[in-house]
Amino acid sequence: MRILRIVSELLRIQLKVLIEMYPYHNKIKQRIKNNELVRYEFVDHYKNISPCLLLYFNTEPYVRPVREHRFREYRLLLDIHGE
Repeated sequence: MRILRIVSELLRIQLKVLIEMYPYHNKIKQRIKNNELVRYEFVDHYKNISPCLLLYFNTEPYVRPVREHRFREYRLLLDIHGE
C-alpha cells in the first residue's frame, strides 16, 4: 500500500512538471508569427476563464484562450490599443 502511494505521488509530480514545461504561450506566439491567427476577441467568460482573450487559428487547435494577466503582452504582440 505504501509503495502504491509513493508511485502515485511520483506520477502526480511528473504530470505537474510536464504541464508546467509545456510552452503554451511560446507555441501561440510562433503560430502568430506563422500567420495562422485568423482573429481574436475579448470575452467576459470562456469556460473557467474570466475575462478571456480568445485567439482563433486556421490550424488545430483552432481556439486558444489567454488569461487576463497576459493581456498586456498580447496587446503589444498584436498591436491592440486598450487598457
